[in-house]
Amino acid sequence: MCPCYHVRKWRVLTMFRRLFFALVLIYAVALILFLLIRWRVGEPTPVALVNRFLPLILMPSLVLLPLCLLGRRVRLALLLVPAVWLFGADYGPLFLPNADPPVDAPRLVLATYNIGARTTLIEPLIDTMRAVDADIIALQEVSQQAATQIETGLAELYPYMALHPHESMFLGYGLLSKYPITDDYAYPTETDRLRLQRTQVDYEGVPVTLFNFHAQPVTESWRSPDVMVRRRQVWQLLDEADNVSAARILLGDFNLNEQSDDYAAITAGYHDAFYEAGWGMGFTNPVWVDLEQPPASRDLLGMVPPHRRIDFVFYDSRWQAARAETWPQSGGSDHLPLIVELAFTG
Repeated sequence: MCPCYHVRKWRVLTMFRRLFFALVLIYAVALILFLLIRWRVGEPTPVALVNRFLPLILMPSLVLLPLCLLGRRVRLALLLVPAVWLFGADYGPLFLPNADPPVDAPRLVLATYNIGARTTLIEPLIDTMRAVDADIIALQEVSQQAATQIETGLAELYPYMALHPHESMFLGYGLLSKYPITDDYAYPTETDRLRLQRTQVDYEGVPVTLFNFHAQPVTESWRSPDVMVRRRQVWQLLDEADNVSAARILLGDFNLNEQSDDYAAITAGYHDAFYEAGWGMGFTNPVWVDLEQPPASRDLLGMVPPHRRIDFVFYDSRWQAARAETWPQSGGSDHLPLIVELAFTG
């Protein structure tokens, strides 16, 4: 074989190698700049838009750092250390064993489930709720059609219901319970499209107050994204919860992740159940499966896994998380249900 072939091959490989490490350099520097900006200015809307996907953005650094070391690009590897450190600090505990709550503590199983504002094909959603079989299920995006079928289809399993469907199905919500509901209040949606429900249940003689919350996403309108609407809603949720003396649980579709300042505000006073008792990344959204699409389209979209953890269960100091997991089927919603088992420690 002509020696010039090997020369050309070596040159092509060298060119791709240089291009690869140049792209890694751009990635590392861009991440460092973003983290510095976030540290300096907090979480205005542009930062919040990036925060939505920051877990995914950080993941490549876990592979790129050892590749840089193998390629003897030590300085470049050092630039990746902040990203690897941040991912490890924020998500490493999700891959470690969890502490067990007291064996004799009574357990309450809850689920939060955004049912995707469906007005048709409600039965698969109901089948999913039956399969989950939690003691309490908080629902978001409840249409009138869904509420009607849930009331008839799940009345035997959940004798206590507090459903608040809305003509704009994205604003509807509700709660299903095996325990008696002693009080329920649906907050007005006129201000900032607040979607919040406060419900008190009698849990074996103990009053428990649940806040079913559905925050407005930063990108409610792509033309004018705004993080402040969600921030005001989170503040109102925390203010309302602070006025309650009973054991408290906040659950729902919060439309944020661990990188958000709003998450930090919540976890300053409450525990994240999945972070305490789950394993893995806990992604619940988006599920790219629409039962109204042809099977071929569903199979293709179904290959794209969820990549955002935006559904949460938070609890106060009177509880301890024993288990937290995402349900493997969505029932046609774009969210997976999140199931949490809490031990009441008083």
